[in-house]
Amino acid sequence: FSNNTWNEYCTKNTFNETEVDSLKSELLTNWPNLLAHQTDDSLWAHEWNKHGTCSKLTQFNYFARTLSLHAPHDLDRWLASGDILPSNSRKYSVADFLHVIGAHIPKASVALNCEHHRGALYLKELYLCVSFEDAQTLVPCTVESTCQEEFYYPALGQ
Repeated sequence: FSNNTWNEYCTKNTFNETEVDSLKSELLTNWPNLLAHQTDDSLWAHEWNKHGTCSKLTQFNYFARTLSLHAPHDLDRWLASGDILPSNSRKYSVADFLHVIGAHIPKASVALNCEHHRGALYLKELYLCVSFEDAQTLVPCTVESTCQEEFYYPALGQ
């Protein structure tokens, strides 16, 4: 979609955590909520309710398909190899992130979403933009990064 939009809230089929129980361990490892003031299941509920309901997939298949993107696109490993590590005391720039990730995939397929929390800017989400047709093929993002300055890449549990 163009102009920073995408389909959202396509059905009233709300998130049911029991449908992804068998994926929970992998979700906690590979799709955790980076914001300390929110729970993991609130992130997953948001993702399903807003985006997954437009995917024409079941909840299980939506999350399983999303998780299948992790192995070939191991952003955590790529960032760590570029000395970008989660930290609540060190700030990074959009350019830092895109430089490292751009060595592996097209920069246009990535968007960073930041949020202000207690007076500081934190990375909330890293979008990896994929085709609606197969939910696998990387495509240029139609949403713009909201991280316009330096931000913290939060470390979980600190």
